[in-house]
Amino acid sequence: MIEEIGGQALAVRCDVTQTRGDKGCVGSSGRNVGRVDAALNNAGVEQPITATADLTEEEWHRIIAINLDGVFACTKHEIPLMLNQGGGAIVNTSSKASQAKPRTRRPNTA
Repeated sequence: MIEEIGGQALAVRCDVTQTRGDKGCVGSSGRNVGRVDAALNNAGVEQPITATADLTEEEWHRIIAINLDGVFACTKHEIPLMLNQGGGAIVNTSSKASQAKPRTRRPNTA
């Protein structure tokens, strides 16, 4: 829709856990389009619903690296680009999986 009204748009798919000196996918957006007026950071990972006690530390660190650290890294690099050009808008969204209903366990009535 942006391009239909004469604007430029670029969707970038990247691994947000891999930050690099060139600011990763945020840097490529600025180079390819020239400026970044709006950004939608939609990083998330789905997994089977698992009780916290059953998660391994490796699984936990993977979830945090994608869902939190990845969005932070993108936002951190978008802000200076937008400030240097006079403004912009950043939208951070969470995974639909965060809205899953938790499993309930029956209390032990023995």
